[in-house]
Amino acid sequence: MFGDQLEKQEIEVGDYVQNKRIPDALGIVTDIDPVTRKATVNWDIPGHEDTDIIITTAFLSSLRLIMKPAEC
Repeated sequence: MFGDQLEKQEIEVGDYVQNKRIPDALGIVTDIDPVTRKATVNWDIPGHEDTDIIITTAFLSSLRLIMKPAEC
């Protein structure tokens, strides 16, 4: 029920996402190109040191929305 609602929402900058092909890869969307429908994601991948910064682009269709950022 809860997961179904999130999948229907559009992914936006600041959202926490999961890579559908690599379920352990979680990250934060930092930019979205509306033309190519690609998102730039800052990933937190288990097994990598905290000093490792992994930023890639991925098609929005390959990402699953995990959580919207909390509003302050």
